[in-house]
Amino acid sequence: MYLCEEIDWGGESRPAVGLVPAKTRKGGQRIVSYTEGEFIRDCSMGPRGASFLGHEFHHSELVLDPGAEVEYAIRLRRGTGIDGVRDGIVDGNLVASYNHFHGASYRLFPSHFIKSAREARDK
Repeated sequence: MYLCEEIDWGGESRPAVGLVPAKTRKGGQRIVSYTEGEFIRDCSMGPRGASFLGHEFHHSELVLDPGAEVEYAIRLRRGTGIDGVRDGIVDGNLVASYNHFHGASYRLFPSHFIKSAREARDK
């Protein structure tokens, strides 16, 4: 939420970090769900094709800026994510996602994340 440009909650808007070209606003429903998905591109969280389990819990929704073009890292087989099927907006090493990975089901994360951080540092 805080990575977006603005947070609108109950009619009050506040500026946020501004890294994701979207506004976060209070959603019409509470989302509580287990997630199951895979990475559809390489990113700092994992390589393309890697599968994971997790969960999401949110009352908000992202409203992309008109004309904003974003890339997603995740396709969900179960869960809601950002647009009902996709989650994880990517910008460089940033992956902005509602998903919380389940560590025991996705053991590739720590080593892949460290590898990505080292590669970014060495650029």
